[in-house]
Amino acid sequence: FFGLTPVINEEQLEYIRKIFARYGRPMTDNNIKQAKFPESAVILKNRLGSAPGCILEKEGKKIILLPGPPNEMKQMFEREVKPYLAQLTDSVMYSEVVKVCGLGESAMEEMVRDIIDEAVNPTVAPYAKTGECRLRVTAKAENIEIAKELVSPVVKKLVERLGDNVYTVGNQTLAEVVVKKLIERKLVITGAESCTGGLITSMLVDCSGVSAVLHESFVTYSNDSKIWLLGVSPETLEKFGAVSIECAREMAEGLAKRSGADVAFAVTGIAGPDGGSEEKPVGTVCFALCYKGKTVSEMKRFNGDRTNIRIIGT
Repeated sequence: FFGLTPVINEEQLEYIRKIFARYGRPMTDNNIKQAKFPESAVILKNRLGSAPGCILEKEGKKIILLPGPPNEMKQMFEREVKPYLAQLTDSVMYSEVVKVCGLGESAMEEMVRDIIDEAVNPTVAPYAKTGECRLRVTAKAENIEIAKELVSPVVKKLVERLGDNVYTVGNQTLAEVVVKKLIERKLVITGAESCTGGLITSMLVDCSGVSAVLHESFVTYSNDSKIWLLGVSPETLEKFGAVSIECAREMAEGLAKRSGADVAFAVTGIAGPDGGSEEKPVGTVCFALCYKGKTVSEMKRFNGDRTNIRIIGT
């Protein structure tokens, strides 16, 4: 496009060779071409892969090229591209994200509709993700300090309005917030999952430091495993079924008793596409949480396919 001829960048070629040597893999000609760039290109380092990126400038035009894998592209944008773009403008944009669970997007938006409508700078934009909703507050200003000052009071107003439905302001996931609180309070957690098949435990294990508070967890998919591992009564299963508040409570309480954990959670449900009934349609999920001998439980009904129901159930 620019009429420039690619040449091998020796520094990048050596970097790529070191990557392959580190993992004991042979380097092919296909990888050598990853080090070819126009001599005038600004090279963008890739700390997670072998393919560098670059910035090309000519006659007032700029093109930024990044590798495709999301984990590589995102870190390169944050480390290399964002600072470059910041130098090209006389203003900055700053955002904070208010993360909400326990509310659907429509309900959340209704609660803060006036704040959204009144917002100009900063703006307030609602977003829905599977299992949670977000409000992104973004300000434009001449520097980051002023932008933060504009964002702060709006975030505070949103948090006050939404109350306990807000689980964090920032980049933390719900699992990270939970693990942090468990560590702070020195509480051990364990879980029994049926329809979610270990997804909740997987989310917890994604968090650094979780080994201090999570010692074990169980996927008790069959009725027999619920009886054998958790002490669920056969009579409860016969009378109420595996997908019931009664079963979920016995799962959590039995696990708490057998493991000695401070916190025990249980989830059992019908993810579909089969197995539903008029009384308990696909998407019916029952939860229970036993905390130091006290148990709370509830039944929810979710929409979506099998994968979506399992994810929302986390």
